[in-house]
Amino acid sequence: MNSIPKDYAFIIVSKKCVPFATINETYNPPKCYYENESLDYRVWQYNNVINHITKTVIKNSEKIVALGHSEGSDVVAKLGTVNKKITHIGFWSGSGNTQYNDFALLIRKETSEGKTDEATSLKKLDSLHTQIEDIEKNPTSIDKFWLDNTYKRWHEFSEPAVENLLKINIPIFVAIGTKDQAVPLESSLIIKTEFIRHHKDNLTFRIYPDLDHGFETVPNTKNEEPKDKWMDIFSEFMEWANKV
Repeated sequence: MNSIPKDYAFIIVSKKCVPFATINETYNPPKCYYENESLDYRVWQYNNVINHITKTVIKNSEKIVALGHSEGSDVVAKLGTVNKKITHIGFWSGSGNTQYNDFALLIRKETSEGKTDEATSLKKLDSLHTQIEDIEKNPTSIDKFWLDNTYKRWHEFSEPAVENLLKINIPIFVAIGTKDQAVPLESSLIIKTEFIRHHKDNLTFRIYPDLDHGFETVPNTKNEEPKDKWMDIFSEFMEWANKV
């Protein structure tokens, strides 16, 4: 971690109405959490935090680095189009396409790997598309859920991140593992190709072999322990941010 200067300040913003962490497995978020669980709200929230801190706490920061992982990658992608104080963006384990299409890719990936047959795959795709249609018919609902998230959340986060990333002209560091179980690698590849197609040169695109969604190694046997590579990638990322 020698690449991280001692005078760096790291700030994490909690989602509205919920604690950073809880050990109670049956914890149920209050209604105000679901009301504010949207892409636009979280972008607004982070934008205001950055503006407040740079105005009252850290007034002359040389660099402001925004890092988002998983769902947070969608947030920083759009945040980068709003807050002009940000100098670098980290887009980690995120999809370039709409999140809806990731589920379709995962279904087809199961079939190509021989885990499901074609008939089952087609049924799953039909079911997925029926579900998406229902969400889009009720895009503001916080009473209807799919995969533990409200319809409002799914609708809000269906915005393709690559559309926002292409609007950003500051340095961007994309990182994804080849064995990401939540975001298909194929879904992130559109980011690289679209930046090439639009003749943009502010993208650093990193693919990490054999790492999963949280940047851990995937054991090949039941006796093998996963290895956490998060800090290795974070160190590489911060070194990149210091140099670029």
